[in-house]
Amino acid sequence: MRGAARRALDGARARVVDAASDRAMPTTGAITLSRAHNPLRHGKFAAMIPGDSAVETVITSGIFSTLNIYNTLLIGRLILTWFPNPPRQIVYPLATLCDPYLNLFRGIIPPIGGTIDLSPILAFTVLNVFTNTAAALPCEIDPETGEMKAPEKPRGIGAKFRERVELARARRAAKALKAQ
Repeated sequence: MRGAARRALDGARARVVDAASDRAMPTTGAITLSRAHNPLRHGKFAAMIPGDSAVETVITSGIFSTLNIYNTLLIGRLILTWFPNPPRQIVYPLATLCDPYLNLFRGIIPPIGGTIDLSPILAFTVLNVFTNTAAALPCEIDPETGEMKAPEKPRGIGAKFRERVELARARRAAKALKAQ
């Protein structure tokens, strides 16, 4: 940061801390501009959308599905560039949706020899990172170990029935071993 911006930030931080101490608020409830309490600096990326609700499921699966559909559209757009005269009815909508994203990476990686465009590789890599991040959104952090874990999926009637059948088989096997 430049000097003036740093001084302004330090002044704002001092005013927030002074205001919090004047009101005698506990430090956990005070608003601070400190970088020390940033959860992203400590590697805690999971639990971005807390709770095991239907809203969480809809949001996370919706983001994941949208990114997968966009990935499919990009593949279709790139395959159509291999043909000399593809149908305009298909190319124009795909170009409208996909070219702005691909143009971001065409500025970074220019075509080799004027014809071979390697920028989609970087575009797919970035899209893959976002897709994997969306898939990890419903993860939770175990408070004891600090490891990320996927939340337990609600089980249907079939899974519960299979579990009961396996438990009954295990009991029968244990009873048979006792009888021997």
